[in-house]
Amino acid sequence: MKPIDDPSPPADPPPPERLAPALVASLFVAHADELRRFLVGMLGNVEQANDVLQVTFTKAIEKGHTAQNESLRAWLYRVACNEAIV
Repeated sequence: MKPIDDPSPPADPPPPERLAPALVASLFVAHADELRRFLVGMLGNVEQANDVLQVTFTKAIEKGHTAQNESLRAWLYRVACNEAIV
């Protein structure tokens, strides 16, 4: 006998994983100054460097959990560099 279809709507997918805010805050404290200097060197503009730094740490919150087999510091530099050249 064929089972009766469940009329309830499908469940929402689980929310995407994110890095813990405390971890991102500690990464900011540990690496923001050196990342800013790196970005100022790349971009030659402090305001642009600060904008890219903000985007970098926003991405750390949203996608930092995807950093695989590398340190989060290296991941931050890669994201910052990619954002700077866009």
